[in-house]
Amino acid sequence: MSEGTHFVPYIPDPHPESLAPKEEIRRHIICAGQVYYALLQEREKRGLKDIAISRMEQLSPIPYALMTPHLDQYPNAQLMWAQEEPINNGAWSYMQPRLETAMDQTENHKGKRVHYAGRGPTSSVATGNKAVHKAETEKILEDAFAS
Repeated sequence: MSEGTHFVPYIPDPHPESLAPKEEIRRHIICAGQVYYALLQEREKRGLKDIAISRMEQLSPIPYALMTPHLDQYPNAQLMWAQEEPINNGAWSYMQPRLETAMDQTENHKGKRVHYAGRGPTSSVATGNKAVHKAETEKILEDAFAS
């Protein structure tokens, strides 16, 4: 970290001015790590204005006080967790119940489920094959931005 900066456990979409009005946001993607940059690049490439992307920089303990109120900023959005790791190796199994706990504390998302965009289950965190890795990454992005 450089001088004048500080750690933030939850970072809401840092580009709200480039998005549609908050009630028109159809999906709110939450992620952690470098997949954020792939998602951001893909959103820009597709010219999408109705998808917000926020980052969890601290997975434990979950920063509920920061995240939960922010979820209602997008009252009509479907909440999605995105990760580049396989479903059985990444944060999904930890995050899913915690995100749904946060959703149950909101006005607009009570009783809803969080959706998943990421690799399917595997015995390894990486394929070891560049072509397969590229195809899997493209599928993650397609799942994240599909209508």
